[in-house]
Amino acid sequence: MTPYTEAIEREIVIGAPREIVWEVVTDPAHIGKWFSQSAALDLRPGGKGNLHFDGHGDQPITVVELSPIDAFSFRWCEPQGEDPDAGNSFLVEFHLEEKGEDTLLKLRESGFATVNWEEKRKQDYFDDHTRGWDDQVLPSLVRYAQDQTVAK
Repeated sequence: MTPYTEAIEREIVIGAPREIVWEVVTDPAHIGKWFSQSAALDLRPGGKGNLHFDGHGDQPITVVELSPIDAFSFRWCEPQGEDPDAGNSFLVEFHLEEKGEDTLLKLRESGFATVNWEEKRKQDYFDDHTRGWDDQVLPSLVRYAQDQTVAK
Protein backbone atom coordinates (compact mmCIF):
# COMPACT_ATOMS: atom_id res chain seq x y z
CA MET A 1 0.00 0.00 0.00
CA THR A 2 1.39 3.36 -1.10
CA PRO A 3 0.06 6.34 0.87
CA TYR A 4 -2.37 8.20 -1.35
CA THR A 5 -1.38 11.42 -3.05
CA GLU A 6 -3.56 14.12 -4.62
CA ALA A 7 -3.72 12.27 -7.94
CA ILE A 8 -3.10 9.08 -9.86
CA GLU A 9 -1.17 10.07 -13.00
CA ARG A 10 -0.19 7.86 -15.91
CA GLU A 11 1.20 8.35 -19.43
CA ILE A 12 0.97 5.68 -22.10
CA VAL A 13 1.73 5.58 -25.79
CA ILE A 14 -0.99 3.93 -27.85
CA GLY A 15 -0.24 2.56 -31.31
CA ALA A 16 -3.22 4.33 -32.86
CA PRO A 17 -3.88 7.77 -34.38
CA ARG A 18 -5.18 10.46 -32.04
CA GLU A 19 -8.54 10.63 -33.85
CA ILE A 20 -9.19 6.96 -33.13
CA VAL A 21 -8.08 7.22 -29.51
CA TRP A 22 -10.37 10.24 -29.12
CA GLU A 23 -13.35 8.23 -30.40
CA VAL A 24 -12.49 5.31 -28.13
CA VAL A 25 -12.19 7.56 -25.05
CA THR A 26 -15.36 9.63 -25.65
CA ASP A 27 -17.91 7.55 -27.60
CA PRO A 28 -20.22 5.61 -25.25
CA ALA A 29 -20.35 2.69 -27.69
CA HIS A 30 -16.57 2.37 -27.37
CA ILE A 31 -16.34 3.20 -23.64
CA GLY A 32 -18.53 0.18 -22.95
CA LYS A 33 -15.91 -2.06 -24.59
CA TRP A 34 -12.77 -1.09 -22.66
CA PHE A 35 -13.75 0.80 -19.48
CA SER A 36 -17.17 -0.22 -18.20
CA GLN A 37 -19.72 -2.76 -19.36
CA SER A 38 -21.86 0.02 -20.84
CA ALA A 39 -21.97 3.80 -20.96
CA ALA A 40 -24.47 6.58 -21.62
CA LEU A 41 -23.20 10.13 -21.98
CA ASP A 42 -24.33 13.62 -22.97
CA LEU A 43 -21.02 14.61 -24.55
CA ARG A 44 -20.80 18.32 -23.73
CA PRO A 45 -19.52 20.30 -20.73
CA GLY A 46 -22.05 19.85 -17.93
CA GLY A 47 -23.53 16.82 -19.69
CA LYS A 48 -24.63 13.95 -17.48
CA GLY A 49 -24.16 10.25 -18.02
CA ASN A 50 -23.30 7.01 -16.35
CA LEU A 51 -20.93 4.11 -16.58
CA HIS A 52 -22.30 0.68 -15.70
CA PHE A 53 -19.95 -1.73 -13.93
CA ASP A 54 -21.10 -5.30 -13.33
CA GLY A 55 -21.12 -5.91 -9.60
CA HIS A 56 -21.06 -2.17 -8.82
CA GLY A 57 -24.04 -0.82 -10.75
CA ASP A 58 -24.30 2.56 -12.44
CA GLN A 59 -21.78 5.27 -11.66
CA PRO A 60 -23.06 8.77 -12.55
CA ILE A 61 -20.60 11.07 -14.30
CA THR A 62 -20.65 14.73 -15.31
CA VAL A 63 -18.58 16.00 -18.24
CA VAL A 64 -16.27 18.85 -17.20
CA GLU A 65 -14.15 19.50 -20.31
CA LEU A 66 -14.49 18.50 -23.92
CA SER A 67 -11.89 19.79 -26.34
CA PRO A 68 -12.14 17.58 -29.44
CA ILE A 69 -9.21 15.34 -30.01
CA ASP A 70 -7.22 17.02 -27.22
CA ALA A 71 -8.91 16.71 -23.81
CA PHE A 72 -11.86 15.07 -22.09
CA SER A 73 -12.63 15.10 -18.38
CA PHE A 74 -15.44 14.12 -16.07
CA ARG A 75 -16.30 14.05 -12.37
CA TRP A 76 -17.58 10.97 -10.61
CA CYS A 77 -18.19 9.34 -7.22
CA GLU A 78 -20.26 12.18 -5.75
CA PRO A 79 -22.89 11.25 -3.14
CA GLN A 80 -26.31 10.29 -4.50
CA GLY A 81 -28.41 13.35 -5.26
CA GLU A 82 -25.55 15.87 -5.07
CA ASP A 83 -23.96 17.82 -7.89
CA PRO A 84 -20.28 16.90 -8.23
CA ASP A 85 -17.66 19.39 -7.04
CA ALA A 86 -14.07 19.39 -5.76
CA GLY A 87 -15.16 18.47 -2.24
CA ASN A 88 -17.38 15.50 -3.04
CA SER A 89 -16.06 13.85 -6.22
CA PHE A 90 -13.01 12.89 -8.25
CA LEU A 91 -11.90 14.39 -11.56
CA VAL A 92 -10.75 12.03 -14.34
CA GLU A 93 -8.84 13.74 -17.16
CA PHE A 94 -7.64 12.36 -20.48
CA HIS A 95 -5.23 14.47 -22.56
CA LEU A 96 -4.14 13.29 -26.02
CA GLU A 97 -1.06 14.31 -27.99
CA GLU A 98 0.24 13.13 -31.34
CA LYS A 99 3.43 11.11 -31.06
CA GLY A 100 4.31 10.42 -34.69
CA GLU A 101 1.64 7.99 -35.89
CA ASP A 102 0.86 7.04 -32.28
CA THR A 103 -0.92 8.85 -29.46
CA LEU A 104 0.40 9.84 -26.05
CA LEU A 105 -2.44 9.58 -23.55
CA LYS A 106 -2.06 11.33 -20.22
CA LEU A 107 -4.47 10.20 -17.53
CA ARG A 108 -5.02 11.97 -14.23
CA GLU A 109 -7.56 11.10 -11.56
CA SER A 110 -7.46 13.74 -8.83
CA GLY A 111 -9.30 14.84 -5.73
CA PHE A 112 -7.84 12.60 -3.06
CA ALA A 113 -6.67 15.51 -0.89
CA THR A 114 -9.89 17.52 -1.22
CA VAL A 115 -12.72 14.97 -1.17
CA ASN A 116 -14.64 14.98 2.12
CA TRP A 117 -14.05 11.32 2.99
CA GLU A 118 -12.40 9.68 5.97
CA GLU A 119 -8.72 8.79 5.47
CA LYS A 120 -9.17 5.01 5.26
CA ARG A 121 -11.86 5.34 2.59
CA LYS A 122 -9.60 7.67 0.55
CA GLN A 123 -6.72 5.21 0.87
CA ASP A 124 -8.86 2.22 -0.14
CA TYR A 125 -10.24 4.12 -3.15
CA PHE A 126 -6.76 5.25 -4.16
CA ASP A 127 -5.40 1.68 -3.93
CA ASP A 128 -8.37 0.21 -5.81
CA HIS A 129 -8.24 2.78 -8.61
CA THR A 130 -4.45 2.63 -8.93
CA ARG A 131 -4.73 -1.14 -9.47
CA GLY A 132 -7.71 -0.68 -11.77
CA TRP A 133 -6.03 1.88 -14.04
CA ASP A 134 -2.75 -0.06 -14.13
CA ASP A 135 -3.94 -3.66 -14.35
CA GLN A 136 -7.23 -3.41 -16.22
CA VAL A 137 -8.42 -0.13 -17.68
CA LEU A 138 -5.33 1.28 -19.41
CA PRO A 139 -4.17 -2.07 -20.86
CA SER A 140 -7.71 -2.66 -22.12
CA LEU A 141 -7.81 0.84 -23.65
CA VAL A 142 -4.49 0.26 -25.47
CA ARG A 143 -5.64 -3.09 -26.90
CA TYR A 144 -9.05 -1.79 -27.91
CA ALA A 145 -7.73 1.39 -29.59
CA GLN A 146 -5.11 -0.61 -31.49
CA ASP A 147 -7.77 -3.09 -32.60
CA GLN A 148 -9.87 -0.18 -33.89
CA THR A 149 -6.88 1.03 -35.90
CA VAL A 150 -6.42 -2.37 -37.51
CA ALA A 151 -10.15 -2.57 -38.30
CA LYS A 152 -10.15 0.77 -40.19
